[in-house]
Amino acid sequence: MDDRYSMQRRLGFPLLRFMPDLEAEYRASYWETRGTQIRAGAAVGVLAVLGFILVDQVLGSNLMPAFADWLLVLLTIPVVLVPVTATYFRAAAPYLKHMVMGSSLVTSLSILAVINIGRAIHPNFPYESLFLLLMYIYFVSGLTFYQANICGLVLTGTFIVTNWTLQDHAILLYEGYYMLLGSGVGMLGAYVIEHQLRLSFLLYHELEQQASLDGLTGLMNRRGFQVRLETVWRMAQRNLCPVGLMLIDLDDFKRINDTHGHPFGDAALQHVAHVLRNTAMRPMDVAARYGGDEFVAIWYDMDGAWFTKMADDMSARMADMPGRDPTAPAISVSGGAVLAWPKPGMEPRDAIKLADQLLYDMKRNQRGRIAHAVMSKPDEKQDDTPVAASASTRVAQRRGISSSTRSLAALGMTPQVSV
Repeated sequence: MDDRYSMQRRLGFPLLRFMPDLEAEYRASYWETRGTQIRAGAAVGVLAVLGFILVDQVLGSNLMPAFADWLLVLLTIPVVLVPVTATYFRAAAPYLKHMVMGSSLVTSLSILAVINIGRAIHPNFPYESLFLLLMYIYFVSGLTFYQANICGLVLTGTFIVTNWTLQDHAILLYEGYYMLLGSGVGMLGAYVIEHQLRLSFLLYHELEQQASLDGLTGLMNRRGFQVRLETVWRMAQRNLCPVGLMLIDLDDFKRINDTHGHPFGDAALQHVAHVLRNTAMRPMDVAARYGGDEFVAIWYDMDGAWFTKMADDMSARMADMPGRDPTAPAISVSGGAVLAWPKPGMEPRDAIKLADQLLYDMKRNQRGRIAHAVMSKPDEKQDDTPVAASASTRVAQRRGISSSTRSLAALGMTPQVSV
């Protein structure tokens, strides 16, 4: 079970930073979690700029020269729309945060330039719109906490520096103080917002794991396995590579529980899960608790010889339970293993059905063994004639497999079974 999320939540993140791998994962989710906010924020920004031009040129006192308004139209608005456009392209995701920050810096400094142009003409030109700009940076733009701090402080510092010669220093002292105060309020709010976003990220993944993992063994549960099986199967169909699937069941598990107690039964389940997990360690492989004392695992692009050897060795590995009381019984499992080449017309349930048939053949005839079968390769021709069916029957009879295995012809497969 991946407990990085719960561990990080317990450790806390006062500096708004996770452990390196989680931090990379959180940042990679920026495109998905902030896309709507970036678009909405850009819409608010464009409407605010157009509203200012309308107020100044139509309803107000026309305090601004025309070229200042054109600066807003030709520079500020296009820059605001750049990250909005990027939110519609997945390839731009790694650069989106930098685009938003660059857009916010250019936008805020261009608006400050327009205000300074107005102040050069009218010393009492209002600067209060900069407070709204600070709130936009900290709460609307979609910037992360540290990015928003950089943009807010750059805007405040640039305002003080550029107004040094435009405004009376006594008045500028008050204006600078309130700009810094506005930045402080913005920092506090932005910190709380990002902290909550990061906490929601951790809780979401914790709940997602709880929904798809078995609590006792830490393996994926049946629901999660079905989703993964579909994914692996479709990938194998597309890439023309084999999938290994194994279904195993503990022998006499009820008797073990009744005789030796549930703690021993739980330990037996955990041991089986541990062995199975250690054989399915690649990114696309997965082991799962299928239900009760039944387990299942899949392996993507599986080598046939290795798969056969693993199936042959699995029973012995299951029996070797560390720390087992000498008076307690050895762990015995029966199972069915299927090596399949998924192709059109074949579904994951076909492999599950075959593995299930093999499993119950072993339960009835040869407990403690795992039977394995090969489903037809993509280039094999299907032969539904009675001759082919009888050949399969003879193989099954020689191997001690019951008549249920012979129904595989109905699945459109040519099995090769060995035990």
